[in-house]
Amino acid sequence: MFRNSQYSLIDTQDDIEKQRKELYQRQEKIIKSIYEKSGENSVIKFAGQVENKSLIGRFISITFTEEELKRLINNSSDILHDELLRGVIWSLSFERLKTLIEDFTETDSAKLLSVLPLSDTIVEIVTTFSPNAAKIFWENVSSIGNELTSKESITTSINNLNQMQRAELSVELLYDLLKIRKIIVPENLVSETLRTFERPKSIDHMQVYYLQHLIKWLQNKKMDKNIMILIEWSFLSVLDSYSDCKPQYLWNELSSNPVFFVDILQKFAGRGLEEISDPETKSKISMHCYDLLNHWKQMPGLQDDGKIDIDLINSWIDGIKQNCGDNDLFYLAMEFLGKTFFYAPKDIDGFFINKNIAELLQNDREGSMRDGYYLEAVNSRGAHFVDFSGKQELSLEADYKEKANLAIKNGFFRFAETLRRIAESFHNDALENIEEGKIYKRRDD
Repeated sequence: MFRNSQYSLIDTQDDIEKQRKELYQRQEKIIKSIYEKSGENSVIKFAGQVENKSLIGRFISITFTEEELKRLINNSSDILHDELLRGVIWSLSFERLKTLIEDFTETDSAKLLSVLPLSDTIVEIVTTFSPNAAKIFWENVSSIGNELTSKESITTSINNLNQMQRAELSVELLYDLLKIRKIIVPENLVSETLRTFERPKSIDHMQVYYLQHLIKWLQNKKMDKNIMILIEWSFLSVLDSYSDCKPQYLWNELSSNPVFFVDILQKFAGRGLEEISDPETKSKISMHCYDLLNHWKQMPGLQDDGKIDIDLINSWIDGIKQNCGDNDLFYLAMEFLGKTFFYAPKDIDGFFINKNIAELLQNDREGSMRDGYYLEAVNSRGAHFVDFSGKQELSLEADYKEKANLAIKNGFFRFAETLRRIAESFHNDALENIEEGKIYKRRDD
């Protein structure tokens, strides 16, 4: 009757709401009967024998007198983790709880209030507490059922949680305020929260989703570039280059600032990290730089209207040459550039890629840009289901063969050879998938 899974006590084939009410009435009757026959201690003893103690607390809140409730609180050995007491606090009217805590120390009051959802009223009360009691409150309050509405209480809550190194809770609150409840929040409050967020070793999918939403919200607010670059750098691993939540400020900087690009490239190559003595830290920075460059999809010279400014691209390439220092690093830079060319728009005459970009790929004598284009083409599909018929890969093979023929007709013979290599890669993938399908079929037979 008082198990954690109350849903298992209900017949889903019948009127669920009616059954819930009837179950509640039976449960209430049991607790009132114990109370009337044997008193408060018997109810508390009974609570110790059932699974769902917080449910008993719900009925205690409507059964016990004020004095009995005070005794229950005083006798609790751990207010913060007392499941029975939490059930009581959650079920009491706020006015009744407010009267109750007047007889308790600020420390105990802070613990009791921390059980409840954050609200403007609770924040106002906590601001009157001593720093010590307020610290206890902010260290223990949860984000469940957030009821904050005023700018002042929202700011106070987020700032205090951040000071307590609970920015992960601030992230949840901000997501709820912005996305769910559509409440306006100061932009600096969101940016400061993200800047103080200490990412744990493991991060769950929901927290990734919250972080992505907050970063995307800031990106749409056109924040200060330097602040956004720092935020995107810190959360690079949660920004998905295949979704609408990309590291757009970092990509913009790579595409417009050759000095910044070369700095990232050098760190990826292990240069410029001499002052860092820890090999593990060096390795992490290097891999972080690689992730940024490897997923970069915003080519230099691409304008907001989708047009390409070839002069900007050539100027960017010249800037890379001036800052690289050696040919190996320059060729690596051109390979990453070639990867972005895979996302170049069509030409105005309908050719499958802007002809200025096709010409750059054609005239790349070292072939680094074309190598990058090839790599991005064969890897751009990301994770996908294996088609044992090979039809998808054969279709892609045909598509790239056609593009190669078009490139030849337009004089881009070197680029055409790269397109044939891509077609051949998909052809080989198709053969492997067909063969793998035959193996699975033989196993099933």
